[in-house]
Amino acid sequence: MKSTVLGLVTSAAMAFGLLTLEAPPAAAEPVRYEAAYVFGDSLSDPGNFFALTEALTGTGQPGFPYFEGRVSNGPVWADYLEADFARAGLPFRNYAFAFARVVTPTPAAPGLPASDLPINLTDQLGRFALDAPTGVPARSVAMVWLGANDSFNIISNTLTQIGGGADAGLATLAAIGAAQAVAQQLLDSLSVLAPAGIRDLVLFNLPDLGQIPRFFGTPAQMLASTVSGAFNAELAAGTVAGVNLRRFDVAALFDELVATPTNFGVRSLEACLVDATLCLDPNDRAFFDQEHPSAPVHARLGSEVRALVAPIPLPAGVWMLLAGLVALGAVRRQARGRARSAELVSTYFDTVDGRLTRRGVNLRVRRKGDLYVQTVKTDPVEGFLRREWETPVGGPEPELEALEAAERARIADVDARDADL
Repeated sequence: MKSTVLGLVTSAAMAFGLLTLEAPPAAAEPVRYEAAYVFGDSLSDPGNFFALTEALTGTGQPGFPYFEGRVSNGPVWADYLEADFARAGLPFRNYAFAFARVVTPTPAAPGLPASDLPINLTDQLGRFALDAPTGVPARSVAMVWLGANDSFNIISNTLTQIGGGADAGLATLAAIGAAQAVAQQLLDSLSVLAPAGIRDLVLFNLPDLGQIPRFFGTPAQMLASTVSGAFNAELAAGTVAGVNLRRFDVAALFDELVATPTNFGVRSLEACLVDATLCLDPNDRAFFDQEHPSAPVHARLGSEVRALVAPIPLPAGVWMLLAGLVALGAVRRQARGRARSAELVSTYFDTVDGRLTRRGVNLRVRRKGDLYVQTVKTDPVEGFLRREWETPVGGPEPELEALEAAERARIADVDARDADL
């Protein structure tokens, strides 16, 4: 089992640009922002559900073969955008949780692992309000992709009703009404964003759920398409008060995937993980499991979103303090001449405006004799333990590649130990 919060490790590294995720950005010129906030479910979750379940039970979910707490075999679309904002030193907060719904299950849905956990839209908006009690930066954007889990619930309930003898036509009409109600509740719930200072809202619709492996070719295919279509139509007709509403058409992008998978770098629309059996070519598949896109599809989604949203570019002077600290360290070393081998010399690094410190990150290079050790520490995140990475380096300047290599080695060691269990 994967018992380490790999999602938090990755997020901490992204916070100051140590991990690099590259997806070729689309050609359109994006709107640039000072801060970005994501609300969603497993399609956007960067490891939040994994971290929560590990904290509660000691075992994070989803575990192997999923990638570092994501519900896919690689980074999700939001990871690419988070890396962009991290490189610019700008805030990016992802509140998405796997299993999240627009409508909080009441009472708890039987059999749903997340039924009693604080992960749904209301909970995510509550965390956002706590994080930004006095508002957000003037040029802030929110991105919202929710409704799939609500739709799955509607489809499941409708099939149960029909199986129990209910009229199929009437049950389908009720399902359409339920999907429309979810979309309207989503729009209504997001009205809290404008008073908090969110200027723009990028609202994602749903793909045709009848085309995903869970439903395609089954008796539920037409119902799934109908439910997601009704949700999308209601979403398209609605507005959110006080924000500039920008729409991201996942449905159209998904239609392109179905028609031409090679445009997304995949060859098959089949799922890789089916009934605990894993395929040998996950990056050739459009879906990693019966419901969730594979890494190549998420990379394409990331590219498309990056055509709409981007951080304000990092000023050229941001790294001046870092360069000055390195130069100062060299002057000090020259002035000291031959230091005693037992002497410890520690140099701390930050950007010119202290962004590492504000993000709870300490970057230090310590010399003891002829040896140099680089240490990166992060403040505790939402109740989790303080993280620390220590790696030997060749000299007095930070070597961020050494941290990335050390983290890859640590993850490989965890995977090796998992294989022995």
